[in-house]
Amino acid sequence: MPYADSTGAILDEWRARFRLANHRERGQLLLELPPELPADEYRVAVRDAWQDSDRQPLAAEDWRRLFSAELPGRAEGLMKDEERKRLAGLPERVEVFRGVNAWNHFSGLSWTLDRERAEWFGARLVTDEGAGVTIAARVLRKRIIAVFDERGEDEVLVFPRYVRNRSYNQVRGES
Repeated sequence: MPYADSTGAILDEWRARFRLANHRERGQLLLELPPELPADEYRVAVRDAWQDSDRQPLAAEDWRRLFSAELPGRAEGLMKDEERKRLAGLPERVEVFRGVNAWNHFSGLSWTLDRERAEWFGARLVTDEGAGVTIAARVLRKRIIAVFDERGEDEVLVFPRYVRNRSYNQVRGES
């Protein structure tokens, strides 16, 4: 949808559309961000949409582009104060985990600091005949995009190319 001509009207229209959008529409609206959107608003919009990312139609490449935006303080602005402190307090080499099943991918952006949470994700939605996988790996703290704990998941965002030393363990589905 085209935006109005003046910068103020462009931003106002986008903000209104984003505010009123449902969870699935927010991801698409992120791809239509007006370049005039201030960096702090951009980061809040990306964070809010990511928090609903399990309901987003965006592809991994879309999220990579959104999280790679060259903005001053990009990563810091994505996190709340407590999350920034959590990231700063992590060791130089961080152990991360990812739960994988038939509904998600081995090389996603989302990892966790909590092995049990990863096992839960791996076992979620698995049939009696199938099993999920928990991946344990290492990443350098400086490669972490953000740490989110809004949903109690100790979520770590990191581009898959920086995740090293992966080991895989099968987990059974919930009965």
